Amino acid sequence: MTDEPSPESWLNENVQISSGRTYAGGLTRFEPGEIQRLRIPRLSELTA
Repeated sequence: MTDEPSPESWLNENVQISSGRTYAGGLTRFEPGEIQRLRIPRLSELTA
């Protein structure tokens, strides 16, 4: 295992579930328009 942050760990720590849509049963889904509004750094910035 590496100490470098992965895109998945960054998303888990920085994106709130309330940014997406929550459906019955607890499924949270991000529609394309909702994803476009997220400010996600480039992969090279995460591993720098």
